[in-house]
Amino acid sequence: MIPPVSRDRTGNAVLAAFLIGLGGAWNGGNVGPVARTLSEDFEVSLTAIGLLSGTVFFAAIVAANMLTSPVAGRLGVGGALRLLCVLAGLGNVLCAVAPDFWLFGLGRILVGFGFGLGLVLAPVFARERGGVKLVGVVGASIQLGVAGALIVGSVLEDTGSDWRIGFLISAAIGVSALAFLPSKVGGEVKGRPRHLLRAELRDPDLWRLAVLFIAVLAVPLVVGAWLVQYLVDAGMQAGVAGTLAFVLFGASAALRFAGGSLSRRGTAPLLLAGVAPLIAAAGIAILAVEQSAGPVLAAMLLAGTGFALPYAVMMVEGQGLFPPEPVAPLSLLLLIANSVPIIAIPVMGSAMSGGNGEGGMLAIAAFVAAAGLLNLRPPTHQIQAPPQS
Repeated sequence: MIPPVSRDRTGNAVLAAFLIGLGGAWNGGNVGPVARTLSEDFEVSLTAIGLLSGTVFFAAIVAANMLTSPVAGRLGVGGALRLLCVLAGLGNVLCAVAPDFWLFGLGRILVGFGFGLGLVLAPVFARERGGVKLVGVVGASIQLGVAGALIVGSVLEDTGSDWRIGFLISAAIGVSALAFLPSKVGGEVKGRPRHLLRAELRDPDLWRLAVLFIAVLAVPLVVGAWLVQYLVDAGMQAGVAGTLAFVLFGASAALRFAGGSLSRRGTAPLLLAGVAPLIAAAGIAILAVEQSAGPVLAAMLLAGTGFALPYAVMMVEGQGLFPPEPVAPLSLLLLIANSVPIIAIPVMGSAMSGGNGEGGMLAIAAFVAAAGLLNLRPPTHQIQAPPQS
């Protein structure tokens, strides 16, 4: 756990937390706008691109979620944060220069592993440096990263630019946090205490939170991976589709920050973690039945709001399940959430290829609604780890 420290008067810690989220999440949106171009250049199917952006990328994220504690324990929190920046830069450069599809996939593994480390460590770092409000900033940066990649990639695609330029931009953004990370990032990560995993897996509050983590974190990435192509297939220009995708993630970014502020002011958790996902579900349902610009804009605003507001409160509640070592439950919750896109992204791509994209969106909306209903009350206790033998 990173111990509380005095606030950084230069704002470096705030910028570092923001840029870690931005640089990692950028990789969640930089494939979607060029999916068909990649398919043509590498002479592979759209389903294969879905496997790359989904299965391979999120498998690396899950591996990182599993290994965050030992990596941070060996390198220190500061060393692990610097490592993830290097991986984001190196992986994207590899994608940009890759002559073959397998090498492009290796680049995606590197950036996915870095992003997975950041998803666990950035909220913990932010909470200790600035409380729940800074956790909201991290959440905002993650959504802005996906949004920025979608709109930049769509504009580059519309102008006929080489898709490799987008990955070089991703590399630059990925390493940007290195300039602002504090020279000394204190704290020790002890790893998961012995037998804690068994206690976590039997805890109903953890599983209720896990469903919410999937709805708030995994679902936007599944939708974002295919949103531009989904709207283009419905007859929309790529630039317009990218702009609307930016609205989804841009609105969500602003409101993740707002969610942190609301939580800090005492807003009831059931409004943030229970009612908000129902709003997101309504937005996705609209997207499933109507793909013209006006309704899609309304759908993006609703979905962005619903995906955003629970972020800060659920991150803090996840860490609060086991206060002695908050990385442990948070890494497990993120592992569960990040496992879902491994299957869901290629399944959605396959559904779109078969002309069933609308049905896929309706199924997603139903799941998000169920997550909201399950979380109309917050966790009520802390996990008690069995004594070590």
